[in-house]
Amino acid sequence: MKKLFSQKALLFELVGFVFLQIIIDMLRLVNEDRFQIFGISFIELINILYLGVLTVTFFFVNLKKPKVFIPIIIYSVLVGLYSVLHIMNILSFNQDILTGSELNWFKEIYFIIRIYLIPVFVFYYFLFSDLSFKMFEKVVTALSIIISSVIVLTNIFKVSFICYASTLEKNSFITRNIFEWFYNPDKEYPSFMTSKGWFFMGNQIGLILFMLFVFVVMLALKYGTVSRYLLLCLNGIALVMIGTKVSTIGGTIVLAVGFIFAIIFGVLLKQFNFKWKQFIMYFISVALVFVLIAFSPMFSIQQSRTEAFEVTEEQKEATEEMMAEVEIQEKGGKLSPEFIKSFSKYVNENPYLFRIEPEFLELFPIEENFKFWYSIIVGGSNWQVDYRLFKSKIYEEVIRINSNEMGDKLFGIGYISNFPYSEKDFVSQNIWFGYLGTALFICPYILVALYGVYLALRKIKQCFIYENGFFALGICAPLLLSIMAGHLFFGIFSITIFAFIVAGFYKFQTERK
Repeated sequence: MKKLFSQKALLFELVGFVFLQIIIDMLRLVNEDRFQIFGISFIELINILYLGVLTVTFFFVNLKKPKVFIPIIIYSVLVGLYSVLHIMNILSFNQDILTGSELNWFKEIYFIIRIYLIPVFVFYYFLFSDLSFKMFEKVVTALSIIISSVIVLTNIFKVSFICYASTLEKNSFITRNIFEWFYNPDKEYPSFMTSKGWFFMGNQIGLILFMLFVFVVMLALKYGTVSRYLLLCLNGIALVMIGTKVSTIGGTIVLAVGFIFAIIFGVLLKQFNFKWKQFIMYFISVALVFVLIAFSPMFSIQQSRTEAFEVTEEQKEATEEMMAEVEIQEKGGKLSPEFIKSFSKYVNENPYLFRIEPEFLELFPIEENFKFWYSIIVGGSNWQVDYRLFKSKIYEEVIRINSNEMGDKLFGIGYISNFPYSEKDFVSQNIWFGYLGTALFICPYILVALYGVYLALRKIKQCFIYENGFFALGICAPLLLSIMAGHLFFGIFSITIFAFIVAGFYKFQTERK
C-alpha cells in the first residue's frame, strides 16, 4: 500500500498522464465519436477515469498534510458557483442568432471538464509531486522524440495526414514527402504537402512541438552531445514539415534565441561548454532547418491564399453592377425587399469576392442579419481579411442582438452557442466562458508562473542562469503565440504540455531554493 500511494507512484502516474495524451490525441483523429458511453466518447472517458486514479493517489499521499487540500477545495467551490451562473446565462441565450446553437447544458459542462478542468487538477498535483529538473529533462526529451518521430516517419512513407484539412470533408494523406519538396513539389495544392502525422490538429501539434523545441535546444547546448543535436535536427525537421507559420517561424526564432543564450550563458558566463565543436554542430543544425524552410510548402500556401481572392473580369463586372444598384437603392432612401433578396443571394454565391469566408455566412446568415453584412460589404472594412478579428466583430454584433451584454461578458455565451473558435486564446475563452470563466480556467498557470518568477528574483544574481532563460522563452513565447494565433488553450493535449512546463519551472525554483 505504501508503494501504491507514495510520492514516487504519484509522479509516475502524473508523467504517465502526460504521455497518455499522445495516444489519445492520435486516437481522437480517427475514432473520437465511434465508441460512446452515455454520450461520452470512450477516448475522453479514459482521461476522466485516469484523473480519478490520480486524485485517489494524491489524496492518500497528502493525507497528513491537510493544508494541501485547501486551495483545491476553494477552487472547486468557485468552479461550482461559476458553473451554475454560467449555465443560467447560456440557457437564456437567444439561439436563433447563430446557426447550430443548442440548449444542452450537459454538453457544456462536459466540454469544460474534459478540456479545462482535468489539466488544472493534474497541474496542481504536479506542484506537490517530487518532479525534479532531471525528470523534467527526461520527459521533455522523450516527448520530443515520440512526437517528432511520428511526424517525420509518416511523412517519409507518405502516410501522414495533411495539416490544413479544415476545408476538406475528411482527413487526407499528403501528396508529397519531404524528398519530393526538392524535385517534384505540389504547386497546385501546396497545403497537401504539410504534415501533422497522425495527430488531431496541425496547429495544436505545431505549438506543442514548438514548446518542446525550446528545451530540446537548451539540452543540446547544455550537454553538447551528438545525440542531443540529432534530436534538435529531428525536432526542427518535424516543425518545418507541419508547415504552419507558428511551427516554421517559431522554430527559427527559438534557434536564433538559443544562439544568443549560447553566447551569453555559454561563452561569457561559462555556465555550459560552448566551444568550436558545439558551435559547428549548432551551425549545421540551423543550416539544415533553413534549407528545408526554403523548400517547404509554407510560402506557397501563403501565396495560394492570396490568389484565392483574385477576381476575374467577369466577376469584377458583375460586382460593379451590384454595387451600382446599391447606390441607386440608397438614393431612393430605402432598400427594396427584392434588392435585399438578390443582394443576399449574390453574396452567398460569391463570398470570396467580398473577402468573406463562407463559414461566417452559414454561422450568421446574411438574410437575418442584413444590416450587419450590408455595412461591412458596402463600407469595405479593412478587418474583413483578418478572420480572427472578423469573428470578434461578429461576436460584438451577437451580444448586441442578445441584449444581455453584462451577463454574456461575465459568464459567456457558451461553447454550445456554436460560436467558432476565434484562433486567439483568451478571446475565445472570454466569448464562451466570460471573463470569470477565463480567469478560472487559464489564470492558475499564469499565477504559478508569476510566483515562480518571484521565487527566482528573490536572489536575482543567482536566478540569471540559462535554465531560467529557456523557461522564460518556453512559457512567454507560447502565451504570446496563443494570443496571436491560438491553439494553446483549445485542447487538453496542449494545455497539459504547457501545465507540465509551468510546473517544471516552479519546481525548479523550489528545488534550487
